Amino acid sequence: MSDLKRALSRANLGQAALLAVPWIVLQLGGFWALSDPRAGAAGAAGVGAIAMFAFLALAVWFRWSHVQLANIVQNLTDADAEYYGFFSFFRLWGDQLEFIRRRNPGYLNALRLNYIALPLAFLACVMNFWTAALLMVLIWLLTGMLVRSAVVRVVSPQDSLVPWAIRCKVILLLVLAIAAWGVVRYEASRAERMCDAKLAQLETASEPVSAADLAKRYRLNGQNGAELVAAWKMIPAIPDALARLAAPVWIENVPPDAYVEMEKFVFNQDAPMRKLTELERIPTARLGCDLAKGFEGVGDTQELIMRYRQLEWLELLRLLSAASIGNDRQVGESWTGWGNLRRQLSAEPALIYSMVVMGMESRRLDALERVVNEFGIHSDREMRLLDADLAASEKELAANLEQGLRGEVALSLISGLDPMVEWSRASGRFSGVSRLFPAFQWARFRCKFWYLEGMERFRNAVSEPQRLEAAAAWLRVLPFGAEPVVSVLSEVNGEMDRYVALLRKVRSARVALALDRSRKARGGFPETLADVSGLSAELLADPAGGPLAYSADGFEVEAVDSAAGSSRMQKFDGAEIGGRNGFRLRK
Repeated sequence: MSDLKRALSRANLGQAALLAVPWIVLQLGGFWALSDPRAGAAGAAGVGAIAMFAFLALAVWFRWSHVQLANIVQNLTDADAEYYGFFSFFRLWGDQLEFIRRRNPGYLNALRLNYIALPLAFLACVMNFWTAALLMVLIWLLTGMLVRSAVVRVVSPQDSLVPWAIRCKVILLLVLAIAAWGVVRYEASRAERMCDAKLAQLETASEPVSAADLAKRYRLNGQNGAELVAAWKMIPAIPDALARLAAPVWIENVPPDAYVEMEKFVFNQDAPMRKLTELERIPTARLGCDLAKGFEGVGDTQELIMRYRQLEWLELLRLLSAASIGNDRQVGESWTGWGNLRRQLSAEPALIYSMVVMGMESRRLDALERVVNEFGIHSDREMRLLDADLAASEKELAANLEQGLRGEVALSLISGLDPMVEWSRASGRFSGVSRLFPAFQWARFRCKFWYLEGMERFRNAVSEPQRLEAAAAWLRVLPFGAEPVVSVLSEVNGEMDRYVALLRKVRSARVALALDRSRKARGGFPETLADVSGLSAELLADPAGGPLAYSADGFEVEAVDSAAGSSRMQKFDGAEIGGRNGFRLRK
């Protein structure tokens, strides 16, 4: 093989390799990085680095081969010609254009197209026309090979043909590039079918997947409590001094007349309090979500939620003022009324409302802990009422969270369900690149599938909280391609942890009521909960598994000095049920 034919073969092979090798690395390596849990972010970065190194190395090789071929042609046409250097781009382009114009004008347009193909490909990328960009790159490859063969044919007709071995290598590179794209595209199609099958499974199980499905569950029978809350023109503002006194903290050195002022405030707000009592008799409410808009239709309810929060404050003041004078009957009524406010919001079809409901119940439990420790519950009838309400609350919280998770999935589907929306937003107008790199399509469909699968796992963990750890473990082993959905499901997992902690607190409160009765009968706390009669094994079980934590050796809590206005950690003698975030009883 002559030097001219060898240089032509290297240039053609180098140009084909420059396009095919990084393409193959990005297609197969990118798919591996997104789909293999062992790859992670480091694997994705490694694939990108390898593709970039391969591109730069092959670009240098192709440029060197192209310059070498040009110098051989120069030597064959004009012995006195100046040789081209590695960076002599413009002189080589100009001389090549002039050479083709004089010696082989039939290829002049092919050369011109070769010169503008890469700039046009770059412009197409900027304008998000990725298919056009790929077409321009292929045109650059074909016209480059044609023009080089034409130049060689002019100076040495016998060396005009590239050897079959080189042709086969070029064809093999292009076939491998197409095959790499095809393999990943097949995997993307499989992921799409899996996603569709998961959606069909939800529909078969009568899970809500559309606005119409949600609307059937969102119907209201009877009066709408939210309408009364929205129509309440002026909810009484809570004085700062009373708000500080009613804060959900342990308070020391309370002035003797502090609760007198609270009782006066409640008495002076007789009309709003009666109105609040009437409102609490309404079993349900609808905040007015526009289900057809998905999550966009949920965002207009913030003002109503804030109004419900103001009503909670009113009921809290009524509860504390009643407890301060030993009015157990009113304590029971206020406790039940506060729970009814929470129950009104328990039918809203989104996870955020489940979080609102859990927050209301958590504040109600904090108030109960304060009432029991600061004032005590003296009536057995009210004790039984509180225990029955807490037992019902545990079931209601589970049903509410299940509904919230179902509604969250349905609203996601109505809104387009794209867990990769943050990646799409980050890539902006370059989203069309997924057509050329189907690994992104694979990740999008798999993320949808993982989102539906994860929400189903969390929903199953509502009735069996012990399964939450398995769901969290499954979440931790998802591959790097699941990163967008992992961030979404991690937030749901955090809310599930809050739910389990709240269940633990509810059970701890029920145990605390029994302990309070036992303390009054025996004069102290038992060493173990097994010594307390009337407690079922289910009640003494921690929702996350194992027995409910219990200690009669005292506890430490942050207490606020009402007179000084400062807080500090303080040790109290008493019992702690359910751990640090459970329920505490002082001796």
